Amino acid sequence: MTHDALASLDQTLNRVTLSDGDLEYLDQGSGPPVVLLHPFLTDTRHYRKLVPLLSARHRVIVPLLQLGAHRVPLPATAKNSPLDLARRVAELVRHLELGPVTLLGNDSGGAISQLVAAHHRDVVARLILANCDAYEVFPPKEFQYLGVLGRSRSLLRATSWLLQRSRRLRHAPLTFGRLSQAPMPDALVKSYCEPLARPGIARDTAKACATFNPRQTLEAARILAAKPLPLRLVWGTADPFFSITLAERLQRDIQGAVLVRLPGVMAFVPEDDPQALADAVRAIEATDPAQADCTTS
Repeated sequence: MTHDALASLDQTLNRVTLSDGDLEYLDQGSGPPVVLLHPFLTDTRHYRKLVPLLSARHRVIVPLLQLGAHRVPLPATAKNSPLDLARRVAELVRHLELGPVTLLGNDSGGAISQLVAAHHRDVVARLILANCDAYEVFPPKEFQYLGVLGRSRSLLRATSWLLQRSRRLRHAPLTFGRLSQAPMPDALVKSYCEPLARPGIARDTAKACATFNPRQTLEAARILAAKPLPLRLVWGTADPFFSITLAERLQRDIQGAVLVRLPGVMAFVPEDDPQALADAVRAIEATDPAQADCTTS
């Protein structure tokens, strides 16, 4: 077990009470704010390689979204759709008085990022998307079984039990096995799966799974096309789930969008090429006159 894999969340996360429950978040560094949104069944450590590359010059915020690996359950009455997750991100940005931020999302965190940018534009100045759900793909067809699991908290808890006990299952093609070039540290993957065994976490996760729907990403794309903002697409071309055609379509539809192709990189870009994401943050800031003035002043 390496420190890289099992860095304690207790030592690094802050906690805030929002309108419908508590949210934990990582807060490191100082400077222009960057908010990073992680995928389903991961936590803030999804960006453990990227945060050090950014935090020397940026204030980096990573909310621990209620997507299965979170530790603080929502109240039983709280909703937890992708739109609710996006609203909480916007609430956090407003609570911390960060002003419009650079928002970066990967995988299902990219879908939530699009919803934040579409429906809470006041908190987003620039958007970076790395291999993520978009348009009709939410979730990818290979992961549509999540909708079935989402009908039952018991199924989700049983899935957690199986994942914790089987390394082979943790690294299978339809779990974590085809998301990065090299296998992720097994201790890290196992720790992602543990919170889901708790009833409150399973309840929250079931609500999220049951409400993943391409109507949300299609609407977000329509809004972003009508009201574009600085957008950089950083896309691994070896990803079997999020085709480069999704990125090319976003580039065509959203005026001014820039596409960076990463040969050999898979869905979890922060695992395979965190430097490319750090470069994207600096590049999108450099091409935004308002941010360039703020950074150099």
